[in-house]
Order: sequence, then C-alpha cells, then structure tokens
Amino acid sequence: MEEQNNKEKKSIDLVEDFQKVLSFFKILWAERSIYYKVCGCAAVAAVIIAFSIPKRYSVEVTLAPELSSESSMGGLSSLASMAGINLGALGNNDAIGPDLYPTVIRSKDYLVRLFGVPVTFERGDSVLTTTYFDYLNDHQKIAWWSYPMKWLADLKKTILPKKEKKGGNMLAEDGSRSYMFLTEDERVLIQGMQNEITCSVDKKTGMITLAASAQDPVVAAVIADSARVALNQFIMEYRTNKARQDYEYMHKVYEQAKADYTRTQSAYAAFADANLNLTTARAQAKLDDLQNEMQLAYGIYSQMANQLQLVRAKIQETTPVYTIIESATVPERATSPRKMFLVVAIVFLSALGATGWILFKKFVQ
Repeated sequence: MEEQNNKEKKSIDLVEDFQKVLSFFKILWAERSIYYKVCGCAAVAAVIIAFSIPKRYSVEVTLAPELSSESSMGGLSSLASMAGINLGALGNNDAIGPDLYPTVIRSKDYLVRLFGVPVTFERGDSVLTTTYFDYLNDHQKIAWWSYPMKWLADLKKTILPKKEKKGGNMLAEDGSRSYMFLTEDERVLIQGMQNEITCSVDKKTGMITLAASAQDPVVAAVIADSARVALNQFIMEYRTNKARQDYEYMHKVYEQAKADYTRTQSAYAAFADANLNLTTARAQAKLDDLQNEMQLAYGIYSQMANQLQLVRAKIQETTPVYTIIESATVPERATSPRKMFLVVAIVFLSALGATGWILFKKFVQ
C-alpha cells in the first residue's frame, strides 16, 4: 500500500514538473516577438562583424628530425614512446633539443631573421612585392571598428614623434643589421609574429610542426617555408658553432704549417741548386739540416691537413638534417574567421540574453 502511494506521489510530482516547464515555455512563447527582434538584429550584426574581419590563411610544415641511434637502450625506447617520453632527447647532450624549438620560434633572435623575407601578394588588380616586415607594417587589412584607434595612433606619432634609438641602425661585424636595440614598430611586429608563427613538437614521434598564418595565402605559404629554413639555419649555427670555431683555428694553424713547409722547401732547393758539387763536409751537413727541417715541416703540414679534414667532417656530422614530411602549399580556403560559427554563437548568446530579460520582467519586476 505504501509502495503504491509512493508511485502515485512520484507521478504527481512528474506531472507538476512537466506543467511548470510547460508554463515556463508558455511565458517565453508569449514574448516571442522579443526573440524575433533581438535575434534578428543579432544575426544582422553578426553577419556584418563576420564579413568585416579580414580573412586569414594558415599553412603547416611538418618535419622529421634526424635522431641519434637508440640501440643501446634496447626495448626501453619503444616503451618510453608509448608513455610519451622521448629517451633520445634525454640522452642527447644538445642544449637546444626539439622540446625547446617552440621557445626558439618565439625568440626575437629567430623572428628578426624573417623581416627581410621577400613576399608577393595581390592588392586589387596589381601584384606587389615587398619584404615581410613592410608587408606586416604597411599592407595589413583591419576591421572597420579598428580605424579610430589606428587614426589616433597615427595622430599620436605625428604630434609626439618618438626618438629612435641609435642601436636600431647599427651594423653588426658582418655588415648585417644589428637588432640589439629594436624600434617600437619592430617590437610591435615581433609581438604579432609570435602569434602568427608557431611551432609544436610531438613528444612521442619527434615530429616538428611549423605553422604560419597571414592575410594572403601565398604569403602564408612563403613564411611557413621560410620559417622552416630559418629554424634549420638557427639550429645549424648553434650545433656547429664549436666545430666551426675549431675549423677556423685549425685552418690558421694549417696555413702557418703550409707556409713553414714552403719556406723550408724553398731554402733547401736554393741551397741544393747553389751547391750541386758538394766538396766540404760543412756544406753537406748544412744540406742535411735543411732537408731534415723540410721533412719536419712537411710532417707537421701533413698532420695539420689531416686534422683540418677531420674538423671539416665534424662540421658535417653535427649539421642537423630534417626530412620534410609535409611541405608548404598555398591554401585554398581561409581558416578564420569562421563566419557560420560566429553568427550562430552571437545569435545564441542574444537569445540567452533575451530569455534572461523576459524572466527578469516576469518574476522580479
């Protein structure tokens, strides 16, 4: 009997809950004109916003780095890969491993390498060619609501021009531009590039993915490929730095040994030509001394030549090699803005706001 009463009570509660929900929807349905107005205006505004945001294209490049042999680790390597651990990276004495590549990509020393990359893009009916720096600085489209801020910024620069630091125009030892001191425009562009050029590393497989985005599809593809080349050059310069220093030192020693050998050889040949018919023991001793000196110089010269070849081979050995798994290709479709998603999200949020307003009027006021 008690069980039956509980079932009847639950049935009554369900009916009451259903009636409450139904009454709730009746309240909202009665105010449907508000939804029409709010959602309609929101849809129009969302379409305007979605089509006002400049399109952006993204390109990805996938690389497979050259890994050191892991035969000494046996089956631990495969087990560690299943756990998401790269034993090859742990056993590598290289200070800049693949795990640090995302940090390298965001560094100023790396990004300034891309300033001078030539890019070609369409602007209206014409095709323009400029550097990546000028493209970011002078040829970017912005949404219409950003123009007031841009005008204010330009007016501020006109009224209050900032003094450029001398370091911005300094030259490095090799004659290239020194970026020890960056101008304000360069700092702003680098901050934007840190969001447009990214890098990710798969810890299990070691795959490196470089991604670049731009408002022009061709520019995005060019910068993605240039980012790959710049990363390869950056890592190569780091890894081969010690070997290249050793090579420069060994090359100087080699040139000195070669000069010494040439000098002793010339001295021996000159003395031998001047004394073709040796008649004294002193002349013979002098000739023997010059010959021994020449042979000693030749031995040092030959040894330095071998050492120079070994150091040159060391540079080649330490040079990183990356296999391109997926190269940069010009995208056909823009990756952002996602117009449909943006419109749906704005309309949905406006509907929630209208619902809150209706309930507030009904139960609070």
